[in-house]
Amino acid sequence: MAVQTFEELNQLIQTTTVAVTALADRFVRRAYATGGQPFNASATQNVVYYSITPVADEYDKLIDYTYADNGTPNTSTESAFYTRVIECAWVIYGANSFDIADTLRFGMLQPSIRETMAEENVFVIPLIDPATLNREQINGQWYNRSDLRIKFNVGTLRDATLNNFSEMSIEIESGGPSVVLEIPLE
Repeated sequence: MAVQTFEELNQLIQTTTVAVTALADRFVRRAYATGGQPFNASATQNVVYYSITPVADEYDKLIDYTYADNGTPNTSTESAFYTRVIECAWVIYGANSFDIADTLRFGMLQPSIRETMAEENVFVIPLIDPATLNREQINGQWYNRSDLRIKFNVGTLRDATLNNFSEMSIEIESGGPSVVLEIPLE
């Protein structure tokens, strides 16, 4: 089943990041941790933080609507399929931060990872810029920090139930007595 919610998308990025980097799950974290401070690592410990944000793009403005009978006489189903474009930003700290960022960059393009993500209707946009390497001072300690950004297309399907008309009345006025037509809709 395809990811539909932001939480499901976060879980997919978490799982995929762990698979690509081979880091333990506890070293791959959301950038906005709700429990405690978001950063607590030694200068040599490799830790990956990620955050996901929507991106305005031409593809996210196109919506394909389809309509289907859902088996009841008074309602039908409207399905809207569209593409959300998201960007995942990884901030990686540690002695091997740049190598981990490079592994992520090319790992996201590997067939096995792309197939796993495609099962969830998430597709990497393959034009990925290289990671940047910076030095950052935190609490008097210098850290290696690498930043990587990758965009994804996320196929999204939303269903809505619509009320059907069971009959329609048309009133025709032509200066004389009006005529009302009752038309049953089948």
